[in-house]
Amino acid sequence: MKYYLSSYELGRETGKLESLAPKGKIGYIPNARDFTGADPERKAKRNTNDMNSLRELGLEVELVNLNDYFGKQDKLKKKLEELGAIFISGGNVFVLRQAMKLSGLSANPVEPGS
Repeated sequence: MKYYLSSYELGRETGKLESLAPKGKIGYIPNARDFTGADPERKAKRNTNDMNSLRELGLEVELVNLNDYFGKQDKLKKKLEELGAIFISGGNVFVLRQAMKLSGLSANPVEPGS
């Protein structure tokens, strides 16, 4: 598994990010901002901005809300295989970790080409 880490938005090495999405598709996971008290308007604006930035790289972007996959690990695995890459937006890592656990994302990661 390969990772592209950036501390602010898409970072400066977007060519490397593009290369991690061999199918030209990427799933956008916003669940790190699901914490209680999160401003829904601010969250929606951030999602839109992040997804548009990924589209500007020429990637096809699909919102993947892990809440939709709680207890449905096989369904999530199939979706991730279709996409081939994911972008996880920043926020509260503890909230993200819980969503990853409940959806099965962290239990059985999909390897590229599998």
